[in-house]
Amino acid sequence: MGVTFTERPGRYGQQSLGPISDANAVMAVLAPFAERGAVPHGMTPDRPGGIVEGVANACCGYPYYTQLLGAALHEAWAADGAPNRIAERHWRQALTTFETQRREHYQRRFAELRAIGAVQCARNLAAALKEQGAIAQAVLEQCVTQGLLERNDLERTGKIVREETWLDGIWSPTSGVAPALLHLGFLWSPQGSAGEHLQAGIPSLADHVLEAAPPPASA
Repeated sequence: MGVTFTERPGRYGQQSLGPISDANAVMAVLAPFAERGAVPHGMTPDRPGGIVEGVANACCGYPYYTQLLGAALHEAWAADGAPNRIAERHWRQALTTFETQRREHYQRRFAELRAIGAVQCARNLAAALKEQGAIAQAVLEQCVTQGLLERNDLERTGKIVREETWLDGIWSPTSGVAPALLHLGFLWSPQGSAGEHLQAGIPSLADHVLEAAPPPASA
């Protein structure tokens, strides 16, 4: 599975980049179970149960997380003989698997940012997103431009060695900054593409980048 559903043809056509509703996340995770006659333990029309609430909270509108959580829950349920109820033990096991995969996902994104020498850009952007929740395109450009200047200074002094990757050519303030960030899973646009205002895409990724990346060394 890739990071998002971007440009992936689906049952109802192409799914654009963007968050999904809690209801759709719950449906995506639980519909395969319902087709097999299995429902969460204690689930009734007027009392959906903790698993349903947990799905919404864990997925946070992010399609890739919905995929991961659904697969983990199915694996735990199937390994237990595929009973007609999704028990609390299945949910706990799935969450353990899911949280491990989510952390691995954070680490992969951070590794990609580091490989193109963009940690400084990511840090500036993460700080802005953490404070504001959404940023305008102009603020995005400012964050990235400042980050690139910091990166270049660190490269000149030998404090970082940047790897060449296929993203290297599009990571600049004048050619495709927003598309590069969108590919890395860093941003959602309310319009489903790079728009005027952009929001944090991966829940807690801003915190992760701020936590994982030490302040840049002085030149």
